[in-house]
Amino acid sequence: MKSSIAWFGLIAALGMAGCEGSAAPPAQKNPEPAIGVSPVEQHKLNTTVVLPAQVLAFREVAVYPKVTGFIESISVDRGS
Repeated sequence: MKSSIAWFGLIAALGMAGCEGSAAPPAQKNPEPAIGVSPVEQHKLNTTVVLPAQVLAFREVAVYPKVTGFIESISVDRGS
């Protein structure tokens, strides 16, 4: 019985000795390289995209005048 307790104590002592902690990480010999930074510049975009398309109304609404009279001119194409 004493020998099993002695073995258990020996195993426990070795286990605890291995848990002392890890060594400090090695110091870096080469510092990290510097990263270059450039200032931000503002420019207008020169990109124009022309695509053929047709615009349709989602709803149609009849337009009536609030007062009596007549319309002398309509300055847009009808149906626009």
